[in-house]
Parts: sequence; C-alpha cells; structure tokens
Amino acid sequence: MKEQRNALSLYVRKTNDENITKRVIESDVFKKADCIFCYCSFDTEINTTDIIKYALKNNKTVCVPKTISCGIMTAHKILSLDDLETGNYGILEPNSNCQLIEENDIDLCIIPCLATDKNGNRLGYGGGYYDRFLAKTNAKKAVLCYDNRILKSVFAENHDIPCDFIFTESQVISI
Repeated sequence: MKEQRNALSLYVRKTNDENITKRVIESDVFKKADCIFCYCSFDTEINTTDIIKYALKNNKTVCVPKTISCGIMTAHKILSLDDLETGNYGILEPNSNCQLIEENDIDLCIIPCLATDKNGNRLGYGGGYYDRFLAKTNAKKAVLCYDNRILKSVFAENHDIPCDFIFTESQVISI
C-alpha cells in the first residue's frame, strides 16, 4: 500500500489532497468540533497542512501528536505551524512549550492510514500509536484515505479502534 501511494504522481496527490481537505473543512463534524486533533502529514501521506491552517484561522483549538515513548503519544495544542519541530521518525511534532491537551477535551481526531475499509477499520503503520491514543478519547474519529485505498476488508484486532468517518477525494463515508 505504501509503495502504491508513493507511486502516485505529485499532481494526482496534490489534487486528491486538496479535494480531501475541502471535504473535511466543509463537513458538519469538522464545523461542530471546537478541539481538533490532527496528524502532521509526512512524506507522501495525505497532506494535512491546509486543514490545520484552516482550523487555526477559524479559532479552533488544534492539537497534534507528540511521541512520548514506544507506542505512546500525547496531544499538544499549537497556535501556529511555527510551533512544530522535527521529532521522532522525522515527523513534525509540537515543541516542548506546547500545552498538553487531555484526550477527552478533543472533539474530532483526524488520523492517517495506508488503507481502510467501509467499516472504518484502518491499516496503519503497525506501531499502535493511534489505537492506544484513540482508546482514551470519546472524540469522533476520521481517517483520510484515497478512494482506491478503500479495501473490501482490513483485518482488525480487538485493540484496533475503528473510525467514524472516512474522507476521500470524492466522498465522505459516515460509519
């Protein structure tokens, strides 16, 4: 899945990412959320920069993940993209001055995937960071995924947390 995603042209990724961003920011779940947790896109992941900028511009509380130890991450409030620095795995994370946000203060979590199915089960990178984090929050959970990465079925274990929404370049699926 990662190789297939990496094989997409920059133009296709950029166009798809723009369409996904538009669907997210126009969605009711996003509009109603006061506090949004959003991953910082890395490499060829679906780009979240414009989602984060839009949320900040519209006075939403925005928090992003910070890895604490193997398999554990926390949410930290950012006031601008300037609050981000390169962290573990080369991924942007909040700097040490950013305020910790409690999981139950979050209304919407936007998380990455390599693939998903229509039941909201997602294929991640295997570290369990998001599942451990999502287990601690009652927030709505949304995954960003390209249409051609929605599979018939994704194997889910008991500890895997399914998503409530799937945002693609052409649709929003509510689970």
